[in-house]
Amino acid sequence: MVRRNVCGPSDFSYPKTGASTDRIISLLEPAFNCLKDQSLYTKMTAPIDVKVKTREFNKYRTDSCTFVFQPSIVSVNGVITKFYSPGGFSQIWRSLIRRSGVRHRKSYQTRHTYACWMLSAGANPAFIATQMGHSSSKMVHDVYGAWMPENDQDQISLLNQKLNDSVPYVSPPSHNKGNIRLISNS
Repeated sequence: MVRRNVCGPSDFSYPKTGASTDRIISLLEPAFNCLKDQSLYTKMTAPIDVKVKTREFNKYRTDSCTFVFQPSIVSVNGVITKFYSPGGFSQIWRSLIRRSGVRHRKSYQTRHTYACWMLSAGANPAFIATQMGHSSSKMVHDVYGAWMPENDQDQISLLNQKLNDSVPYVSPPSHNKGNIRLISNS
């Protein structure tokens, strides 16, 4: 569940939109398994109190958080922090990108990769929008529409299967091949 954002070393805030707040993320199996494996190392660490900036000017709340990833203390621009922050993570990200041989891109662009891969796999744009914190699927259609496959035949097959399972019909007699007779439950 997304309840807060890390927006700098030791800086936390609410997600920027109401649709993003307390949003439940449905993880794909590989991601879930990675987090489960990681929890063996971090689930017993002591919670850390963090100050979260609310949407009201100069108002804060304190949350007790146990972080999934607990790096050793990191210094980002002279600020010491016990958890990953955008500045601290970007150092690790640059190193990983360089070692992988992938052309440089910001870690934020992984959101775009996720959306494009999900659309290419045929995921529902409304589902993707809720996962990404958008209030509607309009942004997904506008920004990632080119990644939506022309899957008319897949849609027809899916609809045929769903309708065949839920709408009973009787095949017409052989002399009346063009008409389908629906069975009424009433």
